[in-house]
Amino acid sequence: MNIDNYYTQTILRVLDTQAGEEQTIILIQLPLSNIVSDELSHTERVGILSAIEEIEKIQRKTGNNPILVHCSDTVSRSGVFCVLYTSIQQMKIEQQVNIYEILYNMRTCKPGLITTPVQYKMVYLLLMRYVEEFEAYGNFEGQKKDTESIYND
Repeated sequence: MNIDNYYTQTILRVLDTQAGEEQTIILIQLPLSNIVSDELSHTERVGILSAIEEIEKIQRKTGNNPILVHCSDTVSRSGVFCVLYTSIQQMKIEQQVNIYEILYNMRTCKPGLITTPVQYKMVYLLLMRYVEEFEAYGNFEGQKKDTESIYND
């Protein structure tokens, strides 16, 4: 699997014919079937982090519009992604993160989010990989490190 092609990006243009308004929706699809197990490959880890980086670029360009995340059971894979994404955002702002607190708060809206210890561990592992990818920890604005050396297992 090629890291550059790990996720699929589709641009949808929705036209409200009555109002004459058009809205662009950017859909990023990740094949995350293994994120709920210990079997997440090197390529999948890098692919998830690359997709997050692409989502952040889109958010900067479009003005931080809402993000819709879903999976088949609405709590496992999407839960890992949402907690990971929120953790990254908190770390950028506060230079620290409390994954337990983020998950606790998210569960008030979506009970059952992240259903296994493996999924919880996956958030930590992916967050550590994300932090390792950047030189400037505090603001994540620094030069990216050579991801080839970081992600080789």
